[in-house]
Amino acid sequence: MSGQNSILFWTIMAFVLLLVTPLYAQITPTSLNTIIVTSTRAQETLREVSSNVTVYTEQDLKNSTAIDFGQFLKQQGFYWVDYGSNQFIQIRGMHTNTDVDSEDQARVLFLLNGHRAGIAYINQIGFDNIERVEIIRGPSAIQYGASAMGGVINIITKRGKQDTFTGSLHAGIGSFNLRKYSAAFSGGYGGLDFSGSATNLKRGDYNVTGNQRYYGSSIKRKFTSDVDLGYTFLENHRIGVNYNYSDSYVRNPSGWASNSPSVTGTPYVFRNRTFTVSYDGKAASGILDWSLLYSSSEQFKRALSTWWQNAHSTTKDLVGRIGYRSQYIDADIGFENIDIDFDNETSYSGKSGNTSKNLGFWLTAKVKLLEDSLIFSAAGRYDRFEMHSNVLQTRDFSKTRFSPSIGVAYIPLEWLKFRANFATGFMMPTASQMAGPGTNYVPNPDLKPEESVTWEIGVDVNWQYISSSLTFFSTDWKDKIIGNRPVPDQPGKFFYTNLKDSTISGIEFVFNFDIGMALNWDFSLRPYFTLNYMTELKNKDPDIFYVGYRDLVPTVPKYTYTFGVSYVHEAYDLSANINGAYYGGALQYDTRGSYPYNNFIYVAGITAVDFTLQKGLYKFGDNGDKGKLTLNVAANNIFDDRNENYLNYLGPGRNFYVGLTYEF
Repeated sequence: MSGQNSILFWTIMAFVLLLVTPLYAQITPTSLNTIIVTSTRAQETLREVSSNVTVYTEQDLKNSTAIDFGQFLKQQGFYWVDYGSNQFIQIRGMHTNTDVDSEDQARVLFLLNGHRAGIAYINQIGFDNIERVEIIRGPSAIQYGASAMGGVINIITKRGKQDTFTGSLHAGIGSFNLRKYSAAFSGGYGGLDFSGSATNLKRGDYNVTGNQRYYGSSIKRKFTSDVDLGYTFLENHRIGVNYNYSDSYVRNPSGWASNSPSVTGTPYVFRNRTFTVSYDGKAASGILDWSLLYSSSEQFKRALSTWWQNAHSTTKDLVGRIGYRSQYIDADIGFENIDIDFDNETSYSGKSGNTSKNLGFWLTAKVKLLEDSLIFSAAGRYDRFEMHSNVLQTRDFSKTRFSPSIGVAYIPLEWLKFRANFATGFMMPTASQMAGPGTNYVPNPDLKPEESVTWEIGVDVNWQYISSSLTFFSTDWKDKIIGNRPVPDQPGKFFYTNLKDSTISGIEFVFNFDIGMALNWDFSLRPYFTLNYMTELKNKDPDIFYVGYRDLVPTVPKYTYTFGVSYVHEAYDLSANINGAYYGGALQYDTRGSYPYNNFIYVAGITAVDFTLQKGLYKFGDNGDKGKLTLNVAANNIFDDRNENYLNYLGPGRNFYVGLTYEF
């Protein structure tokens, strides 16, 4: 870390500490005791975790103006790119997989209820049966193996509560002929719990900034659904079944440079289905707990045009774990077996496919001292990979990997936590990359695994009406795998190769302040601010990019931030939120040329401001015991800013939405 960056970091750290130190006299333990499961696959509180973790609740999702999960994360300040048939979310300069046949190429792992769901397109996940979202920033290879170098996004679906039955119906309309209908239910009786939801959405071509129509951007159909069933017996044992299904028919716009009524884009069909069976148990004494989970997921993508593509993938994930809990020591040991199978067929390169098998074993341990105010953690995982490809020629590869991590959390006060963490991450080269994914590629069996070493330090504050978090991290990223590299002395031929090294360092800052609570008002008024600022983006392969951009890491913005105000008045059954998000400029491939895209261009940042309002209209029965009708209103990109996260693929301009929700 340079001297200038060090001064900036410690100045902000000092500011936060000075801000909260006078509050010592009145302390209220709150969200540090929130239960999460993503960090170790077992239940633990946020106070025990040494890495930067964010939890979004069901209410956070309801307050959003987003129509899918990708847009929701974008509104929270995550860098989300949606360019045609490919999408990804980025954490600390690394991103999720971008296509059906690229799950084993992801650097941020996307999970459904703690397991790999094989989901490439995160906007295929509906909102209506989500209980919470847990996001871990930084490497999580210990629990989840490869593809978790940048972090983990874990969507956790609802479980019904005993002796209840609730549900909701929603219908809404919006700009660009948007139509949305959804239904959800949950409940439980006699040990049985159940929940489920179904949503159907469609939209015509949208208009960009300036009210110009973007041809080929329509959503003909987007159906998402989720059902969760469980049965609890002998108090501490539960068997669960979850089924998640989505089906979409969308168009892939051709890019703004080709925008015209005669260019309607390529129509695509996407389907994803995931079936999961799980068992969770605990000894009566509470000393031992265990879990076993098996999931099978399937993704399908098809292009319906003269240029066609059929892509199909299956992911099977078997996870077992047993844990030991005592006053001073917590420990977990577990295994995971992952099978991934890809088939891809296109009009220009024919049929191809590859498989990947991963068997991993991990051990985590925590030592709790000073009445749980000082917590040391350490973990390690061993993985063996076997890969097979029939691209160009049949090739088999096998590799092994060991990943360690250590961390410490210190909680001197119930509302204050200091933390530090060191972790390693990796991503294996795929069989397709090593063998060459197509007739224009040559094999490179000497590809090395990508490796990352990350350390971070941070502080979390949760006191009455103030919630704040500050983290500094630094990642050394070695042997990054890139494609589209020309083969010397072989015109028209390309191969995958490793970059030497990159360094990504940055600051993550969150601040919330409830003015209403501080002044004893009868409503909540909460301004908030988040910042992700990259203090260093250094590419150490100067010959790989063009003059002027040689030392930048591509597709990583220098900074993003969000700001807004949330208002909640329970007596009036009214809530409102205005949210602004700035997505900084980044170096991107110039896709306006011909493939492969070896040219780069700097794309300027954008700002989008959204507004949402929810107002209870009528309560049925005594104080709503027979249901409630709520009005939902949203305005997106209200200042009609140029919405271009990815070069040549513009997002919607100013648009509106209104809906009604009946809850019972």
